[in-house]
Amino acid sequence: MHKTYTSKASELESHLGFWLRFVSNQVSSRFENLLAEHDISVTEWVAMRSYMAASKQPMQN
Repeated sequence: MHKTYTSKASELESHLGFWLRFVSNQVSSRFENLLAEHDISVTEWVAMRSYMAASKQPMQN
């Protein structure tokens, strides 16, 4: 006779991945809302940051 083991599935909220995604979504949403107050999209912010970083690099010959 074989014994079968059944385990109850844990609640979604008990998984670390759930909380990491939850916090990430909250931070991203807040950041997007703060930028929107200045009429800037996340895409525009990324482009401006890339431009600023590139402009601080020394010129290459």
